Formats: sequence, C-alpha cells, structure tokens
Amino acid sequence: MSTSTESSETLKCIQSWLYDCDRRHKDCIRRRQSRQFYLPYRLLYVGADQRVELRESKKILPYRPEYLTLSHCWGKTGGLKLTEGKYAEFLDGIELETLPRTFRDAVDLTRRIGKDYLWIDSMCTIQDSVLDWREESPRMSEIYAGAFLNIAAMSSWNSHGGIYQRRSPLSFMPCQIKMDWSALNWHQKIVGLWPKGYRDDIVGNAPLTTRAWAVQERLLAPRTVHFLAHKVVWECASFHASESDCQGALESRRPFTNDGLRWAIPPPQDQPLFQTACLEKWYEALSMYTHGDLTFQTDKLIAISGLARILKSMWRGGSVKYWVGMWSYQLEWSLCWYTYSPGQRPAHPLAPSWSWASIRGRVYTPQLPSRLRYLSRVLRVEPESTNDLFEAIGGSILRILGPLCPVTASPDTNGTEPQLQFGGRRLNMDLKLDEGILPIQEHTSEDQLFLLGIAVDLEQTLSPMIGLVVRKTGNKIGEYVRMGQWTIYNDYPEDNGYGRVGEAFVKSLKSKHTDRGVCTITLA
Repeated sequence: MSTSTESSETLKCIQSWLYDCDRRHKDCIRRRQSRQFYLPYRLLYVGADQRVELRESKKILPYRPEYLTLSHCWGKTGGLKLTEGKYAEFLDGIELETLPRTFRDAVDLTRRIGKDYLWIDSMCTIQDSVLDWREESPRMSEIYAGAFLNIAAMSSWNSHGGIYQRRSPLSFMPCQIKMDWSALNWHQKIVGLWPKGYRDDIVGNAPLTTRAWAVQERLLAPRTVHFLAHKVVWECASFHASESDCQGALESRRPFTNDGLRWAIPPPQDQPLFQTACLEKWYEALSMYTHGDLTFQTDKLIAISGLARILKSMWRGGSVKYWVGMWSYQLEWSLCWYTYSPGQRPAHPLAPSWSWASIRGRVYTPQLPSRLRYLSRVLRVEPESTNDLFEAIGGSILRILGPLCPVTASPDTNGTEPQLQFGGRRLNMDLKLDEGILPIQEHTSEDQLFLLGIAVDLEQTLSPMIGLVVRKTGNKIGEYVRMGQWTIYNDYPEDNGYGRVGEAFVKSLKSKHTDRGVCTITLA
C-alpha cells in the first residue's frame, strides 16, 4: 500500500491494464483497428535525459510513433506555452526542470511506460497564432483518438499542481475490522470496509471535470488513466478498474450513469434504433460537456466539435445535418432541452435561442421515447448547411410549423417564479425556464407569451405533452425567441383528463381552428 501515486506499485497496475487492453479487450482492439492513424502536427520528444524537444511530425514520418496525451486544467496562466517567439527555443529543447510540475510528471510517466512522445495542448499548438489554432482545433478528435494513452491530471487546478500525489493508504485501500456488536453474532465476524464512492462519483467531481474541454478528451481517447488525489482509476472501452480494485471486479460491474469511453464505439449498423442510439450518445456527451466551464465562451462549439465529427462519421451517407450544436435527426425533440438550474444567456449569444449553445449552464435532453406523436414540424433552418462544424452562427433561424397558444404570466405568491394562466386560470405544468424568471410587466399583453406544442409521448401512462415557452421579439412579424421548456401531465389517467384548465389547453393545441392554432413561426 504505497503512500504516493508515483510508486512502482501504481506503475505496475497501469502496465497490467495496458497489457490486458492491448491483448484481451475485443472492443478496444476493434476500435483501434477501425480508426485512421494521424499524427499531430507537433509532438514533444521526451527521450532525452534532462530535456524535452518539440518535433514536427513531417520530420518524424514515415516513422509513426505511439504518443501519450495530457488532459489538464490550465489555470489562470496556462503554464508554459508555445508561441511564435519561442518556437525555435522549443525546437532546440527545453530543460526539464523549467517545466511546470504537471508537465514534468507527464514526461516522467511517458518515459516509465516506455514511450518517447507526448502531446500537451499548450506546448504543441502555437498559442498566439490564430491560423495555427484554426488548423489544430478541428483535429482534436484525431489527436486524442490516436493516442496510445491519455493521462488525466484530475486533482490539479492548474499546471503546477502535478499528477502524482501523496496519500494515505486508507483513502483507497479496504481495511478489515472485527465487529464487537453481539446481535446476530456479529462479534464473531470480520468485516471489510471500502472507501466511499465509486468511479463516476470521484472522477465526475474532480477539478478537471470543471473544464469543458476535458470531456471530449476523455470520450475520444481510447483509454485514460485518471490520477486522482488519493488513487488512480483506469477507463477504457471494455474495462474500469482502480488501485483498490485492480481486476475491476467491482468497478466494471456498477450501474454507471454513462458508458465512459464506449462513447466513440458506433452502435451496430443493423440495430433497429441505430439512429436513436447515435442521438442518445450526443445527449449523454452534451450533459457531461455543459457541466464544465470554458475560459473563453467563444469556444462553446469548438470544444465539442471533435465529438460532433465522430458522431457525424457514425451517421454515414450525410443525411443528418448539424446546426450550431443541434442535429437534424429528431430535431423537434432535441429542441426540448432544458436546464435544472436556470442558466445565463449572454447579451450577445454565439448561437440562436433554440440551441443549447446559447445558454451558459448544464443542459439535459429528455430521453427520446420509441413512440411519440409530433405536434410541430421543423420546415427549414437558415443557413441550411455549413462546412465548419464548430462555427458559431448567432444569426441562424429556424422555421417551424406547430400549434401556438397564448398565455399570460403573473408572479406567484412569493414573487419569485411566474405562474402561467390560460383562460384566466392557472395552468398546472412543469416549467423549466432558461434564465430563471420570465420578464413580467405590469401591463403584459395577452399574447406576449406563447406555448408552442412540440410532441406527445405515447409511451407514458400520464401521456405527457412537451413544448417550448416562446416570446415575440418585436423585430419582425412572426419572429419569436425561446424562453424555456414546459411539460403537462395527465393528472387523471383513469378518466383521461388533464384537469379542467389543462384539458382546455390541450384541446387548443390539438385544434387547427383556434384563434391562434397551427401556424408557421420563426425562432431566432
């Protein structure tokens, strides 16, 4: 039981996991064989004694070395950075002792595993060159997917926190105690105590997970070794383990909330719900991604573009299009994304209000039911296509045909959250607002707020109806912006009623001859 994650015992664990992954994991082998091999434009050569050297891949080819990647928190300064002025210096070589501690530890682990090359974003991409950034950022999916191993510095808030950490053995190893309680003869038993928490608890709450960029690094890498404050955790497409469970007897059998690195493995093409399975992968990644934060909000779509490219490659044939973070397949349902905690929409958002990319906050999408009936239909998105998957198009608009119902809003008794009224009476529904409180004015006109019906879930006993809260922009006739998402449930399934007010509301959305009824609107 070592007192540091730098120990030889820890290294032996990592080497055994690598050995099994290379030779015994069928899914991992299939994933490696299916990818095309690309070298990053630049790599760090770590084979020298006390130096690291920047090397251009065009001078390494045709030799194609295996390399490691580093996922880390940049912190306020970002540590050592490659700039145009320092380019020649990096090529000549950098003294190892001048590197931030996290980088030194990554170099040390790369050498101990027996590899000569390492990729660190801040040291391999020219940070003050817009041209270099534009060329490198779209290739993030290739860089991490092509890595031999990804090193995740989970417990460090910046590049000086290091990868290796000191720890108490009791923080990651089980211990045995003898019970002295006489009931049920427990005084004769030896009980094993395991440290609290499993993989997604400790990995999902580490400092690195606050960095949105790290999500695609984790999901695209073929395998990642997470260096936490108290232990090391292994994650690949076939296997999960840790130092306290080297054989994965417990880690690989827990009901995890996501499949981790299985994300990049395409569903079987002959699977009846193949398209839906691909879309659910996106929903899963989106929730993880929006849980983190970005130093530059302009990176909102760039930092997830690698995942978008992988998913687009799964949808062969080019029939599914991508618009500002949204996919054309089942787009109507995807419009019903929501935030549990109200988000924040900037004064000048990078994306239209109907896209999750317009909100700063953690985003969720309701699980796509196998049986549903759409009330609305997206007619077109303008502009219709873009070759740049991460381009932010704030001016995109969506034309949608659907039932629109006017409602009024008034403060509740606490004056915090609004109540929506239909026909002068309160409408009982689950309301999830994008930004917390709807703008309520003293002289609110009756048609200022509208509920747009999107779909009815035919699987649910309560037959929930789901849709969007929208408001007129006042700029153009028929133009609206999204304000939130709503769900109304059948409160009385035995007599198929939504309540008196809810029933009247549902009828208004299903009717084509109401005062508003089905119409075509523009969502900006």
